[in-house]
Amino acid sequence: MHNIGGYFELEQPKVAMWQRPELHRLTSGRACLTAILQHLNPKRAYVPHYCCDSVLLPFEQLGIELCFYPIDQQFIPCKLPSLKTGDVFLWINYFGICSDVKEQLIERYCPEQLIIDDTHNLFGFEPSRHYAFSSLRKYFGIPDGALLCAPAAQIYPAPASARSIKHNELRAAGFTQQGYELYKQHEQSFDCTVSEMLPLSQQLLKQVDMLSVQLTRQRNFDYLHQRLGQYNQLDLPSRPVSPFCYPLLADKAIDRAELSRKGLFVPALWSDVETRNQDVPATELHLAQHLVPLPIDHRYDEQQMAVLATAVEQLLQT
Repeated sequence: MHNIGGYFELEQPKVAMWQRPELHRLTSGRACLTAILQHLNPKRAYVPHYCCDSVLLPFEQLGIELCFYPIDQQFIPCKLPSLKTGDVFLWINYFGICSDVKEQLIERYCPEQLIIDDTHNLFGFEPSRHYAFSSLRKYFGIPDGALLCAPAAQIYPAPASARSIKHNELRAAGFTQQGYELYKQHEQSFDCTVSEMLPLSQQLLKQVDMLSVQLTRQRNFDYLHQRLGQYNQLDLPSRPVSPFCYPLLADKAIDRAELSRKGLFVPALWSDVETRNQDVPATELHLAQHLVPLPIDHRYDEQQMAVLATAVEQLLQT
């Protein structure tokens, strides 16, 4: 029996979420997905049209047949397939705001047939009986890092290999544009190799106040929703646990180039959809062309969010 109350025992260090022993720490989400597929060995996979090409690479390299499924404008699958033996269903928790859909899929499919891409849901990611993965390097200034939940799999990753952090160093020194070219080269260096996360990345993460990061993201999401929610065609949850960004889908296109000229950098997710050799539905094309993922990460406070919101409002009102 564990006693409740009384005097305190000695304090013990709390194990961070990313250090939990049930999770594998690998170099990238692509590596995590490859490890899952190597274990499950499916013959066919259902994947969403709305995803980046890097998600498809592990399937293609392992010779797995792909069946693309459509989603609606709220990121919900239009129709769920009846899976057969040898099938898997890949679900993406878009922008960390679709956890309700994830729970419905967990109830519908058995663990060996459902793969959850929680790349955008780091702070809602935890060990479970389903195969899933999330990203660390998309949240922090580290060379690599991803988390894999593979409850019934034996994972034997290759040793970590050295990666350049020159782009991080240049940005820290104020040379953002020069560092950006090296950053793109760094991103292109990731492949599907199942390898361990770098010790340097793990050491850097130990310096991060994870709770502060999560709370800052939530505050910034709330602020942008307060300012821009009236323009947003997406039905966003009022307070998501782990928002990756503030996804804004307005009825008017937002000029990313104009934001960039003001020093406000917003990526396009995912332009790959437009050039893929398949019949992409109109909804997915519209999302790829018009959805703007506004940054909300822990580097920014309300003052900086106000600058971003004002710039977006000006573009929408002109």
